[in-house]
Amino acid sequence: MDCMSTFEIYNDMTGGCRWGMRLGGDLTADGGEGYVSKNGARDAVDSLRKNAPDAETKYK
Repeated sequence: MDCMSTFEIYNDMTGGCRWGMRLGGDLTADGGEGYVSKNGARDAVDSLRKNAPDAETKYK
């Protein structure tokens, strides 16, 4: 089964925008904060892609 990760940007219940990441249809991560515009949420996703393309996982 091929599980592809996708980012989605959506409107929240307060009229703001948020981003989430889905893997195989399940929400696996979200930004935890709302943005005034879809551009703000898109900038956050772009920043993740740029600054953490190969991020390591650390267990504590």
